[in-house]
Amino acid sequence: MNGTEYEDNLEVIVRDSLGCFTPLSADQIDTVSNASKYSISENDRDAGSSSLEDVFGYMAALNKMAVSGNGICADRSGNASLHDGLISTADYISHKVNGASVRYIEIGPEPYKTELIIKRLIGNGVDLTSYIGLDINPESEKAMRLALEPVVGKQRFSYKINDYNELQSSSFGFHDGITVVTMMGFQEGNELPRKMLRILKKLPESVRPAPGSTSNPLTCMAI
Repeated sequence: MNGTEYEDNLEVIVRDSLGCFTPLSADQIDTVSNASKYSISENDRDAGSSSLEDVFGYMAALNKMAVSGNGICADRSGNASLHDGLISTADYISHKVNGASVRYIEIGPEPYKTELIIKRLIGNGVDLTSYIGLDINPESEKAMRLALEPVVGKQRFSYKINDYNELQSSSFGFHDGITVVTMMGFQEGNELPRKMLRILKKLPESVRPAPGSTSNPLTCMAI
């Protein structure tokens, strides 16, 4: 593993860090990738689905507390809480789209943070034409539909179960407006920002505007 691969491998960094601060050495600590953690064989699907649903539920519960508390993740002066950060992000997006229609794609969806952002966008007058969730956990879709369909409308909600490392803009089709892509993850984080930036930056390469269109077809925002 070269230096760049090491710096981008969050599993290895976590393992080595634990090895520095626990009685265990790094080679005694196992880490599991997202792809392995959420994969279920056909034989184990019925038994494993409830476990994956619980994983999603536990993490969502953490974020529900986080967005409900004005002081969570704030600095020592009480500023920049997670709730306020999400509101600021939605306001930033609203300003940047400048009246264009918006397709919102979310990698690693989560109902409470997402609902807060989407409601803020709509409240700001953003023309939200569709919401697309992309997640590797097959048990997340039910909770996301329950939370967002009443907000965006059933016809404007869609969901894909896939590994974000395989993300391709062609999977979503063309949108004659602005596509905003976010990856906020759960509170424990999913990837280092520089790795996600590379994944998101490759998306515009395969996107071409419709004939005569002057709109910017894809705006990626890694959060």
